[in-house]
Amino acid sequence: MNYILTRTSDQAVLALEGHFDAQAASRLRALTSLLHLDPPKSLVIDFDRVSFLGSAGVGVLLLLRKEIQKLEGKMSLVNVSPDIRKVFDLAGLSAPFGL
Repeated sequence: MNYILTRTSDQAVLALEGHFDAQAASRLRALTSLLHLDPPKSLVIDFDRVSFLGSAGVGVLLLLRKEIQKLEGKMSLVNVSPDIRKVFDLAGLSAPFGL
């Protein structure tokens, strides 16, 4: 999986591409430490080009959500496809992620 992180003064946008599996999740886990260095008020995760979301990916999203909330920020998921949305539905996480 590839990702691009863009940043303004109060918002970070993380655009994901490819399979969000265990390998990708371990790479993104490192972002939690970056959040503490310069916390954004808003973290937007763009799923427009995500073709697969595994349980490890869901775990990292929960971790990112927890960390951003600790820093009094908000996290949102955008451009979530119906197939990826089913993963959140089955896990009972659609409401917590605002889907």
